[in-house]
Amino acid sequence: MRIRNVPETVPECKEMLKGVFVNIVDLVQYRRDRDRGVVARKPRKFGSLEALRRYSEEESKYYPKDNAKSEMLRELLQVLL
Repeated sequence: MRIRNVPETVPECKEMLKGVFVNIVDLVQYRRDRDRGVVARKPRKFGSLEALRRYSEEESKYYPKDNAKSEMLRELLQVLL
């Protein structure tokens, strides 16, 4: 996520991630590609929830909420609809 000065505690990390707007579909695809040794494109970070919402709608990229919770992506979940 290109975060500098990563906090040392879980609560601090959670707080920092509240301001990170990234499409989880893109993030998961990036991790999968990178793990397979494929040239991976880093997911785009959006400047606002509204920008993320527009992108997700235009690209029809919505990650299942239950999957995100089980894959420790809960802190990146945003209400888009």
